[in-house]
Amino acid sequence: MDELDQISGEIVSVYGGSTATGKPPVHFCVLHDAFMPWDTAIREESSDKIESCVAPYAGDLVRLYFKHVHPVYSVLSKTRFLRAFKYEKLSLPASLRGVVYGLAAVFWDQDDTLKSVPRPFEQYQLFHAAQASLERELDAPNMWKLQACLLMLHEQPASNHTFQTPRTWTLSAQAVACAQMIGLHRDPTDWNLEPWEKALRKKLWWATYMTDAWASVSHGNPPHIYPQSYTTTNASIDDLRMDEDVPDDLLDLVEPQDSYFNVSTAARFVENVQLTQILHNLLDTSFSDRSYQIGRTDPLELEGRLGRLLRELEDWRSLIRAV
Repeated sequence: MDELDQISGEIVSVYGGSTATGKPPVHFCVLHDAFMPWDTAIREESSDKIESCVAPYAGDLVRLYFKHVHPVYSVLSKTRFLRAFKYEKLSLPASLRGVVYGLAAVFWDQDDTLKSVPRPFEQYQLFHAAQASLERELDAPNMWKLQACLLMLHEQPASNHTFQTPRTWTLSAQAVACAQMIGLHRDPTDWNLEPWEKALRKKLWWATYMTDAWASVSHGNPPHIYPQSYTTTNASIDDLRMDEDVPDDLLDLVEPQDSYFNVSTAARFVENVQLTQILHNLLDTSFSDRSYQIGRTDPLELEGRLGRLLRELEDWRSLIRAV
């Protein structure tokens, strides 16, 4: 109850728990809250700036995104994004629209329709507005905003081609925090949710996991995610298939070859997760202060762990060679 004796929140049960498996009950707390007026103003200003930059090419940029970006980094919920974009575009967070347009803008000159038209904006303008909005949007994190967090990391680098600046490390931490706030670190398999949401939760968790691990390698810092911090089970090909086939009413937003599920893209995602899990084990085993101490006191234990990881990597390399 708030100060006016009105209900300002609800509790929604999604899983009753199981004593047989030792899984606790899970509830979502749904808060009905108001944001500071200036937060709303910043989000609206960012949205207006983004849309004015890309007008009248927003649809073209979405098409370019699903042609060039989505096949190699398929974190966006394709059909749900396209449906919202076509019928209620402003329901999508400004941060997400900004990074989708921004990532697609890199391919402007590769498009037969657009290459004869000077691009009327710079990529950094879209990313700057998207970041400004995201800072305020994270008062109420959700899966749209997490997708924006993950995509925000892939802004085109400066002329010195430095991809992994310290800002990338802090942005990866932002993505982890957003994922944890909406419970993606907990396995949703048995929860009372729609199949699409369970599949998307798994996909986004593992995308976050990969982001965290590879940012850790690039910056020499310990990962924010550790084995005891999550229970989410691996995403399957069927999980990644969810929401990828575009229905007839949305086909005008994508190229024909981008309108259906690409199994090779999904397989690449699954294999990237498995490789990242090996990397994570390697970081835990041999690249931390604690593992260094174990290596000094019990070198045979460390050698055994590294030998097991080497065999896993040999299996993975064998798979690559076979393909």
